[in-house]
Amino acid sequence: MDVEGVRNVINYDMPAYIKTHIYRVGWNARADQTGRCFTLLCKVELKRFNKMLQKADKNSCTDHSLPSSSIESLQPIYISALEKLKETVESEASRKRKIGFKFSKFGKGKKARRAKV
Repeated sequence: MDVEGVRNVINYDMPAYIKTHIYRVGWNARADQTGRCFTLLCKVELKRFNKMLQKADKNSCTDHSLPSSSIESLQPIYISALEKLKETVESEASRKRKIGFKFSKFGKGKKARRAKV
């Protein structure tokens, strides 16, 4: 998938592996375009994340610290957005399962007809 015009990627969780981070960052580097990647981390995640970047020889990550008091008021909005995201993902997964079931039934029928020929 290529979404034209992506200039910023925001990671709301720390990737478990450096390859995942590189893949995510790559979304804003299509067709020689430049962009920025932001990864939101807790203090306890910072050391592990920096070690992960060192494995990829990427030491140019800028650290921007925010006091928790400056973002506490945003927590209800964030929780609401996560709930909406969860509902959307579950809805899409359910729809895909239904579609997959229809295709699997269709596929079995084709095989059965071929076997009879």
